[in-house]
Amino acid sequence: MAVICFDECKDDAAQGRPWYIVGGILIDMQNVMAVENLVSDVATDIFGSRELVRDTEFHGKEIYNAKAAFKGMPIADRIAIFDRLLEIIANDDLVRRVYAAVKTDKLKLYDRAPRYAFAHFVERAQMALRVAEMGLLIGDLDDQQSRQMVADFAQFRATGTPWDYGRPVTQIAGSVNFVRSHHSRLMQLADVYVFTVANQYAPRTGYAGDELKKVIQTRNPYAHRYKRWEPD
Repeated sequence: MAVICFDECKDDAAQGRPWYIVGGILIDMQNVMAVENLVSDVATDIFGSRELVRDTEFHGKEIYNAKAAFKGMPIADRIAIFDRLLEIIANDDLVRRVYAAVKTDKLKLYDRAPRYAFAHFVERAQMALRVAEMGLLIGDLDDQQSRQMVADFAQFRATGTPWDYGRPVTQIAGSVNFVRSHHSRLMQLADVYVFTVANQYAPRTGYAGDELKKVIQTRNPYAHRYKRWEPD
């Protein structure tokens, strides 16, 4: 059994990113505690606490922009946090990485972007599972799309993903489960991973952006499975 923790990054025209991204990490159940402990070790060094509360939460956007718990933290220290978290994310012995990106400026119906990205992500997540391995989907409870995801996933399991050549979803059990991100170190890792994927579609500029790019290139958290979809 593998847990599949996922998050989303909405498209942002102002940043030159017309891509809606759903991405996440797959972790074997027997490795969950090891990965959680690795992230909690980083939290202990940064916050002096392993407690799962909002003030010890890792969010890619907040780390980069020095918001919330990272307010006033020097750029070098924040980039070092990315480096430590990406070291964990890029560990192929512990983590598998998956994402789907949908180009929104080519969609006839823009409001379908979340559903399409989620469907492509579910397909790729299942492809990342081993033969006969089952997965369990876990998303962010604060996600505005959570109710729709539950309904969509039920349909995917019943009739397959919504394309002419859609795939039956047979290796992901139950429904979509949700947890608040500050209650889960794995969800926080998924958030940071999706943040770095989005940065590859619209790289941030300036000194901080250049330093982040170096860390991403060094750690190389490549996707084991991904879908980049540009509608015709």
